[in-house]
Amino acid sequence: MNQTIALIGGRGFIGDALSTDLLANGFRVRVLSRATAPEHLEPNMEWQRCDPYDVDLLAEALTGASVVINLVGILNARLLKPHDFHNAHVKLVEQMIAACYAAEVSRIIHIGALNSDANAPSEYLRTKAHGCDILHHTRDLKVTSFHPSVVFGPGDSFLLRFARLIKFAPGVFPLACPDSVFAPVFVGDLAERIRDAVSRDDFIGKRINVCGPEHRTLKQIVSYVAQLCRRRIRIVPLTKPLSYLQAQLCEIIPGKPFSVDNYLSLQLDSVCPGGTALCQTRLESIAPSYIH
Repeated sequence: MNQTIALIGGRGFIGDALSTDLLANGFRVRVLSRATAPEHLEPNMEWQRCDPYDVDLLAEALTGASVVINLVGILNARLLKPHDFHNAHVKLVEQMIAACYAAEVSRIIHIGALNSDANAPSEYLRTKAHGCDILHHTRDLKVTSFHPSVVFGPGDSFLLRFARLIKFAPGVFPLACPDSVFAPVFVGDLAERIRDAVSRDDFIGKRINVCGPEHRTLKQIVSYVAQLCRRRIRIVPLTKPLSYLQAQLCEIIPGKPFSVDNYLSLQLDSVCPGGTALCQTRLESIAPSYIH
């Protein structure tokens, strides 16, 4: 297969899994990144150093690709940098569209977020919705967007983050938004769905919600991670006011493990309407292999 798939944001957790899946199925993969290429690349993988906010450089990097996949997303803005969400989720999309026109690439696959909406409570969800709407309403582009619930797998920033926090918990773990509900998606399943969209025209124009087979509260997920870590801790569910206070305090901690915007996103359950389950891999099938 001679198709070259360009990945914007391909160095991240989902990008790694998607690259592996695409290469295993005969595609060429071109990773676009500001970072220097790793010392060793897989066969049929290219690495293009590129600033995605520079339209000319981005267009040059996209030339010859048949499909562009945008994986860029941030969960938190930097302190005193309120425009970070807009830049990552809206401005970059606008730059990508201009570059695709210049490079004559019409097929775009975009990773959005479940619950993204112009009236959503968090800036993360609102800007995700804005960028996705721009893409789907642009003429002459063939767009598919995927909107997953929380994604897990080796190298994730969800289960592993809780595992690290639990490791240093002094027997008690105060948990914000404990009743928030998720439908965790295995990253390998998501990569397969994206790969299907690369080759199938019936995905064009669609916005696809992606959920795993089960609904879990945040408290259930954290309890399971503690079990895998073999830590006997008491999880203390926080009320909404205390959850909000924890978010305010965590915003000034290095690494920002939690933020007010995260808190606002968690006011909506991250589950697919109608109980849709496109991915069947359960948490217990994968998590023990990388959570210790």
